[in-house]
Amino acid sequence: MKTYPLDPTRWVYSNVLSNVICMGILHAPIAHGLGGPHGKDLTLFQVATHTLSLWFFLSVLIVAQNRAWKRPVNLVTAPNIAALLTLVPLMFWTGYYTLYIPFDILFMYLTIGVVNGWMLKPYADKPALWMVQMLLTGLSAAVAGIAAGVSCYGMYSKNLHGMVLDIALWTTITLPASLAYAFVGRYFIRRQFEKTSAATVLTHKLEASYP
Repeated sequence: MKTYPLDPTRWVYSNVLSNVICMGILHAPIAHGLGGPHGKDLTLFQVATHTLSLWFFLSVLIVAQNRAWKRPVNLVTAPNIAALLTLVPLMFWTGYYTLYIPFDILFMYLTIGVVNGWMLKPYADKPALWMVQMLLTGLSAAVAGIAAGVSCYGMYSKNLHGMVLDIALWTTITLPASLAYAFVGRYFIRRQFEKTSAATVLTHKLEASYP
């Protein structure tokens, strides 16, 4: 009998709504509303407000993703939260301050994919392949989001300004990015966990983890 611990519909909703609401709509009010507008160089306080916005987004994301997984799979653990809240902002700022925009977005989604993969690696049928698959999931999100943002920036910058421009641009980035992440990730999850062999491995590992 197959053990398939994911609700596919919730997985899509959790990723899309978390991205669009927290990063698309609320990122600009939190990061720029508190820290003010900025150019390429940010003050320490502006870095802090942007990081705060990222922490808010990532916290909502992991809780929402966790609701898509059926017990006893649990993503909301101290190591998982620490990895997500540390590594994603670190790589976001690494991309921004080394290669600049849009590499902050690229590094952010790649890292989300890798950390998501690491969270579920103990349950994967083929752990090494699973990590590559989640890296590709993050890459698909980054490519989709960056392509949408670049294609629309010229039009937006001519007609929109200030906070409205920021919200429109981030929403345009996060909607296709989150859809790509949700559907590509769901495809790989099914490849790892829906097959009978993967389900058997998952069942044994879960039973061993929860006496």
